[in-house]
Parts: sequence; structure tokens; C-alpha cells
Amino acid sequence: MLLDSPDRSLGALLTLRVAASWRSLQRQGAGNSNVCGPATVLHRETGTIHDDATDEAIDCTQGGCNGADTGHNGYGDNLDCIKIIQAPENTVISLDFTHIALESGAACGGANGGVGCDVVTVYDGPDTTSAVLGTFSGTTVPERIQSTGNSMTVRFQTDLGNYALSQAGVTDDPGFYADCASSRSA
Repeated sequence: MLLDSPDRSLGALLTLRVAASWRSLQRQGAGNSNVCGPATVLHRETGTIHDDATDEAIDCTQGGCNGADTGHNGYGDNLDCIKIIQAPENTVISLDFTHIALESGAACGGANGGVGCDVVTVYDGPDTTSAVLGTFSGTTVPERIQSTGNSMTVRFQTDLGNYALSQAGVTDDPGFYADCASSRSA
């Protein structure tokens, strides 16, 4: 199990290796998983969930985030992707966003309940009928999110284009990275 001995800490297990760009960010010894990738259910104790399909950093200052998907928006258009994190019995899951730059702001109007044009929604359970732990957009990294049981669902929804990113002055690589880890429940 993840925390089965007193000399092992969560911080030691999730040693951060920083490379040249956000798109190269990954946890040592943990699995990376694209939220829109082929596996719907992740059976892992640690890992990183992200939107990255190209492994390339996108520079919004060069106009790459302005319009419909040209392959250079940072993430795809009109996505509705779901990843279920399934941890061992008697554990809970924590999700820590390390980067978020999703389309939000006035240009989005009331999209996704007014949260943003493109959002990540986290559910406390094995599907999208479970209680919502939070819906996130923009560039403010959310606080740690924790499940009440051994499953959590992450849903990534986008609209057409990333125009609001450039309008808001976002220069960061569009998308998100979130590290997940399970620990014994109390």
C-alpha cells in the first residue's frame, strides 16, 4: 500500500521532476494518463492526469490559442472526456492540480454554470452521477481535493476554440495537470 510504513511519506513518494516545460512534467515512478486517452479507469495508487495529447508546450503569445482547433490550441475542441480513478479498498484519493490554464472569463458567458468555456469537474465516486467536489477553469490552481471513498471521476469538457484564453492575456501552456494519490482512509 502507499503509506504502509512510518518511514514512507507521501512527499517522498511523489518526488517532483521538473523538465523544461509543463508538458514534460511527470511524477517519478507514477503513471501519466491523458484524460481523453483510451483507458477509462485507472487502477493506480499514484499518477498524473492531464489533457496533453501532443507533449508540446503551446505559447499563447504567438496566436496559437486564438481560434478553432488547428492542432495548436493546447487541447482539443468539443471534448467530453472522463477518467475514473479507482484506488485499493479502504483508501481515499487526493487530487492536487499543479497547473491549470483553461478558457474562462466574460467571453464564456454562462457556459458550464458560469465557471468557464472549458472546465474540469471532479466527482466523489465512480461516475458523473456522484457528488461534485468541484468544477474548475481559468488559471487559479484549486486547493487539494479529496474523495470520501476509493474512487473519483475527472471530467474534462471544452467548447470550440480558445479565444477567451488570449483575450484574458493567458500566456501559459493551455490545459491542466493534476496529481492523484491514494492513502489509507481513517
